[in-house]
Amino acid sequence: MIDRPSPGGFTGLLIAGAGPAVAATFTNPLDVARVNMQLNGEGGGVAAHRNTFACMRSIFVEHGMVGLQRGLTTAYFREIIQYVPRLGLFEPLMAVYRKADGTHGNGEVNSFGARLFAGASCGIIGGVFSNPGEIVKARVQSGRYTYGHPYNPASPFLG
Repeated sequence: MIDRPSPGGFTGLLIAGAGPAVAATFTNPLDVARVNMQLNGEGGGVAAHRNTFACMRSIFVEHGMVGLQRGLTTAYFREIIQYVPRLGLFEPLMAVYRKADGTHGNGEVNSFGARLFAGASCGIIGGVFSNPGEIVKARVQSGRYTYGHPYNPASPFLG
């Protein structure tokens, strides 16, 4: 097995955001259908769709592929905001712990506590920053809100 160093710095952060963003391209139609199905039965109404695929077919017939990919830019934004800290900050945090441990990067911190703390820190940071993105994404995917610019739905969070 070849021991390759993991990419660090900006490259590591770019890879941490790009992978989940590419995955969002394929999962976004399912999210759009989920949001529409959740809102469809709101207020005790009768559900208009039997299942997810019937909902996706209905959206495709009515709005085309654009309807199935509604909110894709906000989905990218959310994925990047969530996964860059979760995946991209783990190694830098572990380097900080190695330095604090006195090994200055020469040794390997294998303690369960250090890895748990680094992982929990990354997860908390990602969750805190991605929660507003999830709200914006659901609003855009519902189709009930129209925005002239991709950043307009985030304006309440951005000030």
